[in-house]
Amino acid sequence: MLGYDLYSSSLADILSEPSLSMPISVGLYAKWGSGKSFLIRKLKGEVPVGV
Repeated sequence: MLGYDLYSSSLADILSEPSLSMPISVGLYAKWGSGKSFLIRKLKGEVPVGV
């Protein structure tokens, strides 16, 4: 939905990378109503628990 599959799966892969040093901050900037909350919910479903 909204064409965010590529974005959420790519970001999930990056955030799940074992060599990534934590902590990390990610900013998501877009117009109101463009699907930011949708993308975050989708991303939460794709990133393994504990990452």
